[in-house]
Amino acid sequence: MKIKLLPVCLWLASVCSHGIAQPVNNPVETRYPGEYAWSSSIQWGTIVNILNHGGIADGITPNDAAFVSARDALDALGGGVLYFPAGEYYFADSITLWDNILLRGDASPVADATSSNYRPPSKLTFPKFNFVASGSGTDPNTAFKGIGMSGSGINTGLVDLDINRASVFAGGYGGSSENVVILGIRSNNVASKQTWTVPTVEQNAWQIHPYRFKANISAFAYRNVLVANCLLNDAHFWLHRQ
Repeated sequence: MKIKLLPVCLWLASVCSHGIAQPVNNPVETRYPGEYAWSSSIQWGTIVNILNHGGIADGITPNDAAFVSARDALDALGGGVLYFPAGEYYFADSITLWDNILLRGDASPVADATSSNYRPPSKLTFPKFNFVASGSGTDPNTAFKGIGMSGSGINTGLVDLDINRASVFAGGYGGSSENVVILGIRSNNVASKQTWTVPTVEQNAWQIHPYRFKANISAFAYRNVLVANCLLNDAHFWLHRQ
């Protein structure tokens, strides 16, 4: 009689999930040793894999429900890393981070983001704006999504992710926001609508222009914020330190 042994995944940081080795190091300390001691406040060793919560990396199936499930499970553990193994994860709507939760993918084979070949293999994709030049045009709510923050903005951020069609807002307003890390992000195709109304009476209803101050990455913190080694293909960046 043959016995088939199935892989067992334990709640230990160094053990695999779905047969995938999860990154457990502090990537800030790895890249900049001794420079940002505050980054150790993030619980890098507590990891929830989105694949264990129904996540599908086919670039087609919406992962919105899987994200909420994984985020809530991580919050119940006291926070840590929500991990996206290599693959393309599609989201139909914006997603929201909470305090003490950081999103992390797999590192790019090309480590330096100044290279045009920099591309983390964990990709988060959001809806495309399908332009219609007639009538009222395309409903802006079908696109222009983002990765936002709800809470004070403590021990949060994003690491090693390729993000398409979504802006990033990490941290928070007020005096309590701290320990925000945005490291190794590749950002593409970010835009936002300017207004619900047509700019002038001479223009058609479908002519909605983009918000000119929209940034790929907005980072807000009272103290301890690091934005580094990111490739912003749209060349828009706004860093604000309170």
